[in-house]
Amino acid sequence: MLLHWNTAIHHEGYLYGSSGKSTSSSDIRCVEMATGKVAWVHKTNERSSLFYVDEHFISIGEYGILSLIEASLDRANIITKTKLTDQAGNKLLKYPVWAVPVLSNGYLYLLGKNRLVCLDTVYSDHISPDAEIERSIQPYQQKADFLAIQHITTLSAPLLRRGSKHALGNLIADVLRVTAIADVALTNNAGTRRDLPAGVITYEILYELLPFDNQVVVLSVSGEKLKEILEFVVYPKTLNAHVSGIRLVYDPHKPRGQRIQNIQLADGASIKSDHTYTLATSDFIAWGGDGYDMLKDQPKTWVGPTRLEALIAYLSAKDEPVSIEFDERIIAQSE
Repeated sequence: MLLHWNTAIHHEGYLYGSSGKSTSSSDIRCVEMATGKVAWVHKTNERSSLFYVDEHFISIGEYGILSLIEASLDRANIITKTKLTDQAGNKLLKYPVWAVPVLSNGYLYLLGKNRLVCLDTVYSDHISPDAEIERSIQPYQQKADFLAIQHITTLSAPLLRRGSKHALGNLIADVLRVTAIADVALTNNAGTRRDLPAGVITYEILYELLPFDNQVVVLSVSGEKLKEILEFVVYPKTLNAHVSGIRLVYDPHKPRGQRIQNIQLADGASIKSDHTYTLATSDFIAWGGDGYDMLKDQPKTWVGPTRLEALIAYLSAKDEPVSIEFDERIIAQSE
């Protein structure tokens, strides 16, 4: 990582930083600290400074492009970016914008050539709430507050999103497969939004884990199509999904589309190209989200519950405290 003037940020075992000797060769990248493996690279065409706040990175490029980036191990998820201008459309920050941004008391300070800019990041705090609107939403807020504290289960140990393979991802994949009564299940890592602590797990915690209203869907796929899907899972330098009901071995040094060496179902049977299998996932993935375009035209059946509802039912049915152990399901030949 060619950091030039900026410093990489360490977060959950990975380094995030702007790399590049020059503007034209620059990018933002994520590197696993223990191994030096590059998880992802996002081309920016300008060197930038990063700092971390609340599961996100704020990036300011040397030409004044301000970006908000999700702290993800799967890809550079750019939430938004903008070129700062005044009311007349003139650039607020001129090259070189090399100073590290500073966030203090809700204000973001940015320094460019001959100018210091201060941005109010909590403008909504200065707006008085509308009394009528507050009265109208109060009953719903009370219901939401009551639901948030409902006890779902307890965990004997925390479930953490560390690296690209973890027990939490396996758990969500298992929930999808069991709910849909499917042969195989797939869940994308980007949809898992927080860790689970040891101890009491409330509805609020699980909602923060799976905040999107994605429903459980089951698809009918051939063995050949299933292999194509799984080749997409193992193509990135960092795995982008968790699976259930299968165990696969792949060679990360092989070309794209030729990496999987062996796939076995949970009962040890090998996948056959001309057989049909049921694949459980979310409707987001089933309709091609996160790059799974190969699923768009596959036959689909809606199972009914959302992923959150399915997870709550799955955990509630188990004796407390619940213990979730990690088992290897996607194995690189070098491991």
